[in-house]
Amino acid sequence: MGNHLVGQGLITVEQWEKVRGLNGRAMIQTLVQDQKVPERDLVTKLASFYHVPFIDLERFPVRAEMAEQVPQKAAMKYKIVPLQEHNGQLLVAMIDPLDLKAVDEIRFTLNRPIKGVFATPSAIQKRLEAIYGSSADDAMAGLSESLEDAEVREDDGSEEQEEDAESLARAASDSPVIKMVNGILAEAIKKGVSDIHIEPTETQLVVRYRIDGKLRPIFKLQKQYSKPVASRIKIISNLDISNTRTPQDGRTKLKVGQKSFDMRVSTLPTYFGEKVVIRILDKGAINLGLEVLGFNKGELDLMQKCAGYPQGMILVTGPTGSGKTTTLYSVLNYLNSEDTNIITVEDPVEFQIKGINQVPINPAAGMTFAAALKSILRQDPNVIMVGEIRDLETAETAMHASQTGHMVLSTLHTNGAAETIGRLVEMGLEPYQISSSLTMVEAQRLLRKICPNCKVPDDSLTPQLRQKYNIPEEIVFYHGKGCDTCGGSGNKGRIGAYEVLFLNDAIKEMISRRATELELRDTGRDQGMMTMFEDGLVKVMRGLVSWGEFIDVLPEPTDLEIDGSYLMKAYLQAYEKRVDVRYSEQNQERENNLILVVDDSATIRNLVRFILTNDGFEVLEAEDGQAALQVLRKQRPDLIMTDREMPKMDGLELIKKLRSSASTADIPIIMLTSRREEDSEVEGLSAGADDYIGKPIEPAKLAARVRKVLKLYKRMQA
Repeated sequence: MGNHLVGQGLITVEQWEKVRGLNGRAMIQTLVQDQKVPERDLVTKLASFYHVPFIDLERFPVRAEMAEQVPQKAAMKYKIVPLQEHNGQLLVAMIDPLDLKAVDEIRFTLNRPIKGVFATPSAIQKRLEAIYGSSADDAMAGLSESLEDAEVREDDGSEEQEEDAESLARAASDSPVIKMVNGILAEAIKKGVSDIHIEPTETQLVVRYRIDGKLRPIFKLQKQYSKPVASRIKIISNLDISNTRTPQDGRTKLKVGQKSFDMRVSTLPTYFGEKVVIRILDKGAINLGLEVLGFNKGELDLMQKCAGYPQGMILVTGPTGSGKTTTLYSVLNYLNSEDTNIITVEDPVEFQIKGINQVPINPAAGMTFAAALKSILRQDPNVIMVGEIRDLETAETAMHASQTGHMVLSTLHTNGAAETIGRLVEMGLEPYQISSSLTMVEAQRLLRKICPNCKVPDDSLTPQLRQKYNIPEEIVFYHGKGCDTCGGSGNKGRIGAYEVLFLNDAIKEMISRRATELELRDTGRDQGMMTMFEDGLVKVMRGLVSWGEFIDVLPEPTDLEIDGSYLMKAYLQAYEKRVDVRYSEQNQERENNLILVVDDSATIRNLVRFILTNDGFEVLEAEDGQAALQVLRKQRPDLIMTDREMPKMDGLELIKKLRSSASTADIPIIMLTSRREEDSEVEGLSAGADDYIGKPIEPAKLAARVRKVLKLYKRMQA
């Protein structure tokens, strides 16, 4: 082996002599860390020499469920990463899979057969942290980087603590504990966490972050930190640190850089100690406009239209964590102005909004939703927001307010828009009350978006599924393979799937005669409503959401016929109306530029033609590079948009030919491709493309890029 490595020019004879007596794992680590030998080159050479597979963990998807196959202690001790099971055998990545002693110990510890493959030490360490979280020492080291910009501010006011709390206070005031808590909070802010769970177990303290709706283990700390960490959080939240037997609720603030965050703190006594949950409230979330939440054009227009009515009622429905509060705050922001009196009643008030009067619920003092609502009606409001309708009294008061010159917004826990009507009837409301008061019901779920940094085509969609939902073959599905940006999950951020039911005369008549949920839903669909499943499917076909995430959140309906092709056409038709309004003035002033679209997919060509012609362009088409050259012999376009991979002549070859000819060298070129790798983009730009647009096509972005490139060339010519 030594002669092989030396012969390959990877190490010198002197370097080999220094590691000759070490075992494989120690040898690799010494050569990499002390001798500065490139670890990937070293490990791949060893894998080739011993005929053992090498796994690039950066390209292998993170599977958090594999943590159940190998205990953390064993994984950390032997530096092994469980990858997958096959025929009862566990495939693991190791620094040295030829270490028979280690392999035997692992096999004995797990009590199952294993097969080892090579991977680089750094990739193994990174993957272990992604699967199991960091150790206590790693957590302290990692958190220290988050402390520089973190400043925890306590709420004003203080309370005297009992004598038996002194030891807890001293422990919570130790510098390492303060740094640890500050670091946990600051790291959560950086990762965009909504909730922090700090949970004591029998042997350790587990810290989990909820990111994009999913809980992920981040740190596993020593058990000794359990009480000091809980006490420190109580101190900054102005809670009683001597009370460890009853639940407590408090608030505090965290300032990172120049940005301030509110945090709601809840403690709960458990068998192994106090569990602490911290809800992080990002004030920036309340400034979101309705247009960025993911509504399609028809839904957005309907939301804004109904919200602008002088009276009526809008209900936002869905389970806990479906984004109802964010949607309501976005509606309030849309309505908020100096000539509008807006009053909210909430439990609790999560965000303070400038210009809006917000009333917190206090049941102990008799301030319930119903009681607060009755008092608000004497405050001359234009818009009333009720945090949640929980009982008949609140529902009746809200309905009455919506009939007497007020716009009422509220939430309800139901699974769909049509189902909401039945829920209100079950609460005790009469159908005539509902039909005369309710204006619109909007139901929603949140879907995790695909991480743009690791987005790749997903080939798992079977032909049977495509046929079942009539999904065109040209539409490519995507998923995230997992990367550092998304923490290995393949998802980054969330978007809503919506269902908006407008109560027109036909729907109101059906409610009055007690029509069923299915009848209401089907009538709504006949009048243009998309169900949440259909709206989610459109977002999958647009490449925003993976099929797996979509089907996990929105179960497949058994009583609906779904037509994916029709849904995409409906989406584009709604977009067409938006383009006509948005760019009508520009279209009157702009001359008709001629665009040549080169793509072997007729569907893509039709889609691009649809978008560009609605933006005032004229379009020519060609199915590959050779056909494009024939078109160019007859007509000279103002811009060429070409796919990369095509039969007969691909996009790269076409671009090179165009740039080498004096007659076409000055024509702007945009490359259109489904490839997302950086090398692919560099290759296209190096060949002579002026811009690079990825599939799936985003209509507004496509038209904007075309205008930008044309404008740049006109400026250069001038």
